[in-house]
Amino acid sequence: MPALALSIGIETTCLLGLGYARGWMPKRQAWAWVLAAAAATLVTHPFAWEFSITHTPTLTPEGKALRIEAAVTAAEAVLYALLLRLPAVRALALSLFANASSFGVGLLL
Repeated sequence: MPALALSIGIETTCLLGLGYARGWMPKRQAWAWVLAAAAATLVTHPFAWEFSITHTPTLTPEGKALRIEAAVTAAEAVLYALLLRLPAVRALALSLFANASSFGVGLLL
């Protein structure tokens, strides 16, 4: 549960920060972006944890992490595009930044 809360906090902050900095997020839509970030993480996080334990045990830890993070990034990009009505490239950029930041903090901890 702490990992999920930390992921939501990091990814929401990244989504809002990048969206605001790039001018992609209108201020009046900030709550929608918070909800979209939390929802996307709530959807993908359980799968990432499950697959980290059970998915392709013969892969190296690095290969497994890369495969899982790529799938999570793609899934969250689709959710951002649909929920926030964003172009695919922006949704992918947001997802990549949010997930790379969350993964990096996870490595540090």
